[in-house]
Amino acid sequence: MQIARRLTLSSGNSTVPLEDSKMNYLGSSSANVNGLQTVVQNLKARRNDEKSTLKAAENAGRVMTDVASNWFRSIHEIELEADAIEKEYNQGRCAGGWCVNCWSRYKLSKMSIELSLKAESRLNDQFVVARQPSPKSVIEIESEPIEIQPSTQQLLLKMLDCIGDPEIGIIGVYGMGGVGKTTLAGKVNNHYKVNSCFETVIMVSVSATPNIRSIQTSISKRIGLDLSNDNEDDAREKLFDALRKKKFLLILDDVWRRLELKDIGIPHPRNQHKGSKLLVTSRSQDACTDMGARKTIKVEPLSKDESWNLFIEKAGQHVAANHLKCFAEKIVGRCKGLPLAIVTVARAMANRHGVGEWMNAAREMEQSATDLRGMKEEVFVPLKFSFDRLEDDMLRSLFLYCACFPEDYNIGKDEIVNYCVGEGFADRLGSLTAARNKCEALIGSLKIACLLEDGEDEGSVRMHDMIRELALGITSSDSDSSPKFLIRTGESFKEAPKASEWLHATRISLMHTQIKEFPQLVGRCQKLVTLLLSYNRILTVPPTNFLQHMEGLSVLDLSYTYTLEYLPDSLSCLVNLRVLRLRGCSSLRALPALEMLQQLQVLDLSYCQMLDQQIFGSECMGCISNLRYFDWERPKFLFQQG
Repeated sequence: MQIARRLTLSSGNSTVPLEDSKMNYLGSSSANVNGLQTVVQNLKARRNDEKSTLKAAENAGRVMTDVASNWFRSIHEIELEADAIEKEYNQGRCAGGWCVNCWSRYKLSKMSIELSLKAESRLNDQFVVARQPSPKSVIEIESEPIEIQPSTQQLLLKMLDCIGDPEIGIIGVYGMGGVGKTTLAGKVNNHYKVNSCFETVIMVSVSATPNIRSIQTSISKRIGLDLSNDNEDDAREKLFDALRKKKFLLILDDVWRRLELKDIGIPHPRNQHKGSKLLVTSRSQDACTDMGARKTIKVEPLSKDESWNLFIEKAGQHVAANHLKCFAEKIVGRCKGLPLAIVTVARAMANRHGVGEWMNAAREMEQSATDLRGMKEEVFVPLKFSFDRLEDDMLRSLFLYCACFPEDYNIGKDEIVNYCVGEGFADRLGSLTAARNKCEALIGSLKIACLLEDGEDEGSVRMHDMIRELALGITSSDSDSSPKFLIRTGESFKEAPKASEWLHATRISLMHTQIKEFPQLVGRCQKLVTLLLSYNRILTVPPTNFLQHMEGLSVLDLSYTYTLEYLPDSLSCLVNLRVLRLRGCSSLRALPALEMLQQLQVLDLSYCQMLDQQIFGSECMGCISNLRYFDWERPKFLFQQG
């Protein structure tokens, strides 16, 4: 309280300037020093609170602001000064009290007052402790090491030389699927993390069915540009304007056909005076040249020695033992230098130590080589070998199910729930939680077997495009194996499959297409258990000769079919339906009665705001006794308006 009074007097209108009085400083020295320590303790408490806030923000991906950094530095300096004052003050005491050193008492008392003022000011400072991080010029990409692959290292140097050539604006890298193009592209990206000559380096996966908006979003996020509220034209212009001001290296990975750079909003390197570059990877040399590549580089399979070294690195040194080596060499030989195949097969055999196991593996690899024709023999046989060696049919079934989603699609938790409930896991295991846990274990096994990989979204998984093609080959109508899938995903599909193609399919996926109507079926789809129709432009579901023929259907997903207004009454014919997802069907006006769907366990009506009255009135719900999960989340603006 004495300090507070003195601070007031120091800035007030008193005719007696007590702060300037040496006697006053001397008389209040103990109170002033102790008062300083009290203020500093409060300041430390504020600092600890701010550090806790900062840690939580950093865990969420934010970074400390410069203002906060300066504030913490200032607090540290105040602490040091306060400690020094207290130490000198205590040293000035004799055994019986104060020594006769008035100057020291005066100095320490005055310093305490001044430092208290500074500490009080910092204590009352208001500032933002964390902010969104600035876009990094390069984000390092995890990729397989290439130290034991001299030919791959040489290719990397060749690619870097071309990028550094001022006469070359677009570089193309091509080769068969799984040969290591994406690994090399990642190495190029990571090379510029140190001493980069580019302001920003961006790597984007394109895929066989490119989504322009997705490509724009991936690029814009890397340069800190928000396009979420822009239409297609505005987004293109904003992206173009932002990129033309930068010297960038853009890596477009897995390009299948020509993309018009101007349609995306990418300035052409030849028209960009800053020296920007474009690197394109593809399975086709034509695709590279169609993109304008002045220089194309072919990625060849690994040599025999490189293949063997890679196999040993992934499978373990035990495969080089004399009693296993001859069989291991035969298996590696069947991979024909394809890194993806070598790594996948090596991990499948990593825990196999018996001669009989290796002899059988070599025989199976040799016998299955005739199953596929042309390139498929060189690419898919080793991958199918890994599929065949999965522990049980449950794993194989889930693996094939993941091929129902579009290329490069991040398969989320909800989609996995569709599978586990549709397959009856919830019934057999007793709860939805147990079914989810079972599927999580299966997904983990597939990831360990390198048949699935982590997706970009948290908790999601996705398939490498070559592995997905393997699954599509296994389930195609031309395959001798079973089950049969009917997969048509991507915006290039504008018409639904013919009615005859539906009849023998076990699963049908028509996701992300431009299909607007379905055929009337001419017979029963007796084997059909899964129908995925999300992200489509469907105007109507046929009221007759469609759902009536799918009485065995267990999963129906129409999520984000924005154009769909009504579902037919024939929905009630799906008496074995376990999963019905209509999430994001914002134009859906009404639901037919659901009381016949007694097997229904998952019902998702999120963001179907036009159904609110019907949902709350519950006339559509009937008595669904087995329902385990019901979601009707609404857009935030609906709650704000209410």
